Amino acid sequence: MKPAKKISLERLKYVLAAALLAFGLIVSFLAYKLLLVSERNRIRVEFGEDADDRMSVIRRTLESSVFAVNSICRYFDRVKPLGRSQFTALAGSFLPEIQGLRSLAWIPRVPYESRGAFAERAKAEGMDNFRILEAGTGKKLVPASYRKEYFPVFYSVSTNTGSIAQGFDLGSDPARLDALSEARRTGAVAASGRIRLLSETGDEYGFLLVKPVFSFPSAADRQGLKAPSLDGFIGGIFRWKNIVEGSLAGLAPKGIDVLINDRSAPPFEQALYSHRSRIKNEASPGAENPLYMMITVTKVIAVGGREIAFNFIPRMTYIASRRNFVPMTGLLSGIALSLLLSFLFFRLLSERERISLLVEKRTLELSKSEERLALAIEGGGLGLWVWDIKASKLYLNEQWSMMLGYDDPGPEQNIEIWTGRMHPEDREPLKTAMDGIVAGRKTDFKLIYRMRTSSGGWKWIQATGRIFERSPDGKPSRVIGVHHDITIEKEYERRLEVLSTTDPLTNVYNRRYFSERLVQQFGLSSRSGANLSVVMVDIDHFKTFNDTHGHQAGDYLLARFMEEFRKLIRSYDVLARYGGEEFVLMSPDSGKHETLRILTRLQAVVAGTDIKYQGKSLAFTFSGGISDLRDLPAYETDPTRLVAIADSRMYKAKETGRNRIVVD
Repeated sequence: MKPAKKISLERLKYVLAAALLAFGLIVSFLAYKLLLVSERNRIRVEFGEDADDRMSVIRRTLESSVFAVNSICRYFDRVKPLGRSQFTALAGSFLPEIQGLRSLAWIPRVPYESRGAFAERAKAEGMDNFRILEAGTGKKLVPASYRKEYFPVFYSVSTNTGSIAQGFDLGSDPARLDALSEARRTGAVAASGRIRLLSETGDEYGFLLVKPVFSFPSAADRQGLKAPSLDGFIGGIFRWKNIVEGSLAGLAPKGIDVLINDRSAPPFEQALYSHRSRIKNEASPGAENPLYMMITVTKVIAVGGREIAFNFIPRMTYIASRRNFVPMTGLLSGIALSLLLSFLFFRLLSERERISLLVEKRTLELSKSEERLALAIEGGGLGLWVWDIKASKLYLNEQWSMMLGYDDPGPEQNIEIWTGRMHPEDREPLKTAMDGIVAGRKTDFKLIYRMRTSSGGWKWIQATGRIFERSPDGKPSRVIGVHHDITIEKEYERRLEVLSTTDPLTNVYNRRYFSERLVQQFGLSSRSGANLSVVMVDIDHFKTFNDTHGHQAGDYLLARFMEEFRKLIRSYDVLARYGGEEFVLMSPDSGKHETLRILTRLQAVVAGTDIKYQGKSLAFTFSGGISDLRDLPAYETDPTRLVAIADSRMYKAKETGRNRIVVD
């Protein structure tokens, strides 16, 4: 039977080494996936910031367009009637300043019965050939057909390449008429859907912005409840290509496409313009880019009552320029470390197998080879012990004490030298194992526990023992075993645990750990009726800070910010890095107003602390949003709603001026 047992142990050694290698490879692959997720999140954050930059300049251009139309309308309200020269001077001051503005026009309302009088007015102002026209076949302008009222272009100021045809009745075109009707109904600026400009020959689209001009009744008429009358509209024609390309011309190209759609229009009329990145010789991202669909950003703004969506899409150049070799390096390093640890573990098993065989042999030949067995065990770095149950004595080799840093107390000792050095929390399992052996319920044991070193610290010890001698009545009389120092293995376990739950830069928890704890605490708080608050904070203008001071200073600022934050929270609060410069706090048994006091103190600390990096003071502020269980309906079971509410309030704080906390 012995050869069979030897073969079994030999196989077990290879199986365990292979299992350790497989475990290491799995951990390496998981770490590789985590690094890929981290890289993807970083690129997503950077892309969001670049998309915000582009959206900001386009938004300013569109706001300027609305401002131009409003300004001329206000001037019309103050100065009536307004002549052609005055309108030309006023409108001409806006044309060079606003990207995409093709024309500005005064569009009066002309009832059908007033057409003749209006034509006479046009002649009086030097427009002898003025006629009210509409678009015929092939964009050719023909005299307008009968309508109850007309809205012809009367005064107009245009760029050299795009004009509004004088006399063209905007009411003859359904898209333009819809914008006029909406502006007339609301009294505010209204935008048309996409239109092809009369002067365009291709498929370029533009849009019309109009605002009504009313004449208000006299005091006597107002007593008679007479309503204001519509004089006409101030209108502006804008070209999407000029707006987008002109706005983005001042930004360096980074490989970002912009697709613009009108969500207020029918599906087949939603496409407005497609901006292609100015980086040449590059295809748009496709199936070869796994990050493409994950980081597309869509921004929706209102322009004259219409929802305009701007879809920002990265090209391969953008993605490739921001990827690095960290995930692959981590994977290869993990594979190499796994191979090394597997090899060392195999060697350790081989050594332990050899020692175990020596121990077994010594149990059969103890009277002749006890000293040689002790020397062999000492050579393997293990502590040998023999417990004489009848004499209540413990026999130790020199290595048993030396692995803990103590001098050799001699071979014969009391059992208290063993139990007295054990951690108090670990003594009971050893007592249970020894009692089981004495009572005959067990023949061997294996335990892991902590023992105090001579320096006052603790080492993890793996103890194995078995009965090797019995008295004539069959009761165990002697137990032999070894101590093995496994502190290094335990440290590896601890480090892996820290890496899986902690953000390495700020030393607070990571997003995965926070999400797990939030689910747990949400269930506990929901069952107990206790409150639970969630805080989302974000450093204001952090991109600008990085651009000014550098990313290393930004990393240092994030770490210091979290250091100050941790000082203000309780030990059971969970503070985590949610992504980039965003951090989240879960505070059990607290409502949002209690948590607000913590953030208020944190604002005071941030304002009063002089954080220096390389001799420079780093000033910053932060914005935050707070939610708690009182913000959710009673039937809500999704804990991430707390995070979503806190996040939306944080962005509300940013939109209303930053450096503030929003709780409602």
